[in-house]
Amino acid sequence: MRIRPTPPSPPLFRVLLAGACCLWMGHAIPGGVTAGSFGGDLESRVEALNLFDEGLELGIEVAVEGQGVIYTRSASVARSAASAIKTAVLLDLLMVLGDQLEAVPAGVESLLRPGTHPAFTGFTPEQLARCREALTGRTHRELARIMMGRVPATNQAYNAACNVIMVKLGGPRAISERLRALDPALSGIDINRYMEYWNGDGDNRATPSALVALYSMVSRGQVSGLDAERTTILRELVLATGDGGPGSVFGKAG
Repeated sequence: MRIRPTPPSPPLFRVLLAGACCLWMGHAIPGGVTAGSFGGDLESRVEALNLFDEGLELGIEVAVEGQGVIYTRSASVARSAASAIKTAVLLDLLMVLGDQLEAVPAGVESLLRPGTHPAFTGFTPEQLARCREALTGRTHRELARIMMGRVPATNQAYNAACNVIMVKLGGPRAISERLRALDPALSGIDINRYMEYWNGDGDNRATPSALVALYSMVSRGQVSGLDAERTTILRELVLATGDGGPGSVFGKAG
C-alpha cells in the first residue's frame, strides 16, 4: 500500500487481488486528472493485465486529492487484505493506548506459550519460543514497530507482535467496531481474525475504498481519532521514503 503526497496530490491507485494490495502512483497533472491521463484508457490497461484469466478477483479505486474518485471497479467489494490490515490495527492502537506507548504490556511471555490464547494457535511451539525471546519486555511502541516491519524480525515475530497488540486492544472484533464508529469511510475494514489463525470465517478483509480512505488520511496528516502528536507517530511508522512532505511515499513495510 503506497501513497505519495505532492501539491496537488497525485492519483492513488489501489489494486486488491484476493489477498494482495498494491498502490500505483502517477504524477500530478496540471489542470486536473482523468482516467485517460495515464496514457490510454485505464479500463483497457486493467484488462490487459489478464488477471481474470488467472482466476483473480480485482478491485480498484483511483482518487485524486481535491477531485475525488476518478475511476472505480468493484471498490465496495471486500477482499482479503493480508498485512495491509496492520495499518488499521496501528490506528486503533494509537487511539486506545496512544498514551501508553512506552509501557510494557503485561503478560506477553505467558501469552506466547502454547495453549495460552487462541491468537497463537497458528504458531508451532518452536516458533512461539523464538517469539517469546523477540517480544517479551517490548513496549507498545516497539511491538508496533515490529508489527509494521520497521525493524528486522522473523515473519512469526512480525505477526505475533500484531497478535499481542490485538489481544491488548480487545481482539479483532473490538478493533473493527471502533474503526467503524470512528469514521464511516473505514466501515469497509473487517478485522475478524488474528494473524496466522484461521477461524473458519475467512481472511481479514477490506474494500479498496476503505483502504483509499485510510491511506489518504495518513498522506494528508489528518487522521480521524488522532491528535497531531499521535498522527505524527502513525505517519512515521508508515513512512517508506522521504521526510513526510511532498514526494514522500507512505506504505506498510513487510
